[in-house]
Amino acid sequence: MNYGDQFRGEIMLDASNNVYVASTTYSSDFPLSNPNQSSLSGIQDAVLFKMPPGLNELSWSTYFGGIGLESGNSIQVNDELGELCIAGGTNSSSLFTQGNDLTFDGGISDGYIAKFNANTGSLISGTYMGSVEYDQAYFVQYD
Repeated sequence: MNYGDQFRGEIMLDASNNVYVASTTYSSDFPLSNPNQSSLSGIQDAVLFKMPPGLNELSWSTYFGGIGLESGNSIQVNDELGELCIAGGTNSSSLFTQGNDLTFDGGISDGYIAKFNANTGSLISGTYMGSVEYDQAYFVQYD
């Protein structure tokens, strides 16, 4: 297992230089703005947020997690579609409440990819990827 998962994250810019961040937190008081998920669901959740180019406010900020542990390892923005995708790992079988294509395999950890609206931070869809072993998704890229 990679025990550095709680320190992973990624920063991306869109065409207008807005800043998007995916990371991980244990904090129950992470700064939120128009959250899709307004509280820490498990011990560790992924977090994602958007800031304008001046970095002077949160456009939106949200937790993303189920009842267990989640990491937010990677983020990619698609300006054309107005979406962003994050990738990470989870041991929660309750991570997705909508648009779930595959199910949690019940192992130590599954990788996941989740798609969000880049303007609002609202979850659009997501899926698990994994086996009964330890799995993570460390990178995501639009094609």
